[in-house]
Amino acid sequence: MVDVGLSLSPALQQGHRLEILIDGALQKGGDELNRTQFRLIGLNRGTHTLEAHVVDAAGKRLISAQQISFHLRKASIIKP
Repeated sequence: MVDVGLSLSPALQQGHRLEILIDGALQKGGDELNRTQFRLIGLNRGTHTLEAHVVDAAGKRLISAQQISFHLRKASIIKP
């Protein structure tokens, strides 16, 4: 699980929403696409990319955050 927080200035306007892509795949989240804090669940370990875009009601990208990469590590229950 990965907690994500975005800072927008100004805040989302009426009719705007967030478009979130993980490893290039659009994430579907319903009402979560109007919030700037959310949790990514079910990611496999390894390196991933995150993109965030503000889009209007027609789906046109208005502004984009710089793409970031992060590495997810998961603890193993296997003992050496």
